[in-house]
This record gives sequence, structure tokens and C-alpha cells, in this order.
Amino acid sequence: MTSRGDGLRHEVHREELYTQVWSEPMVRLAKRYNVSDVALAKVCRKLDIPVPPRGYWRRLQTGRRPAPPALPKVSPGLRGTATITPQPRQHGSGERSPRSNTRKSSNINRRIVFTSLSSSSIPILSFATRRRCSDP
Repeated sequence: MTSRGDGLRHEVHREELYTQVWSEPMVRLAKRYNVSDVALAKVCRKLDIPVPPRGYWRRLQTGRRPAPPALPKVSPGLRGTATITPQPRQHGSGERSPRSNTRKSSNINRRIVFTSLSSSSIPILSFATRRRCSDP
């Protein structure tokens, strides 16, 4: 990882990023670059770098050694390096959104209305209608 300019941007070579991606989980690696794992995955996609599939790190923990795919050759027109620039996070690191998680019961309409179906044509509707009518 090579720092460049203001210390925030990182210029990384394709081969170096490939080695890093296959040596530790993307979430942990992304923290080193101060970006999200999704942003790092996008950089890998742009550079045509294969990333570990879901469950890869768990398999390693259980003793299985899945072989990583080989790094494909650089496609024509594809640069061998990328600049990773951290973006400011909107909600801070790992914090929840400031929105409240409480529901307002007055906004919830729990009633189901069947407009174009007759209760006699579908047995479950018939049962539901009878039950609804018999409830106090």
C-alpha cells in the first residue's frame, strides 16, 4: 500500500491488492484503507481481481484450504493500479442511524380488504370472513 499526496489516498497495485484480499477478510482490509468493504469490492471489480466467496474464511477456520483462483491477466485498457480514496461516512463508524426505531401504532393499518374476490370462491377467505363476522 503506497500513500500518495495528502496521506488519505492510497495507490495500490493490482497484484498487491490481490494478495491482500486473499490473505484477510475484506471488512478488515477495508478498515486499513479507511473505506467500506463494498467500496473495496468495487475497486477489485474494476481491476478484475477475484475476491473470496461467501464462507471462504469459515472454511479456512475449519481446516479446509480452498485454493484461490489465479489472478487473471490485465485486460487491454485496464490499468495495473488503482487509487483508493476514503469517503466521509454519513453515520459514523458502526453507529446506528439517528432515526427512531419505535413504531407509531396510529400509522399502522392492520386491516386487509379484499375488493375483487368473493369469499365463496376461495375457501380461506370464506373461513376468514366467517371468523371476522363472529368476532365481537
